[in-house]
Amino acid sequence: MLCSICLDTMNDGDCITISCFHAFHKACIKEWYITCHQNRTDEEIKEDPSAINLRNPCPNCKNMCEDSDWDAVFNNK
Repeated sequence: MLCSICLDTMNDGDCITISCFHAFHKACIKEWYITCHQNRTDEEIKEDPSAINLRNPCPNCKNMCEDSDWDAVFNNK
């Protein structure tokens, strides 16, 4: 299986499947998440205060990810 962010092969120990059943390298989805938050402007956050919270859409299907998805990414669960 390939990571849809970097397009490299995934091994069992270095990937994570989020609630919408898309799988990524842990490092790739973590970097993607951090980049999403860095790219949010103050104006976007003022217009939509929820823009700062942990819920981001899946980079593949754009469904909202669960908080537990991000807990698993950042806490290596």
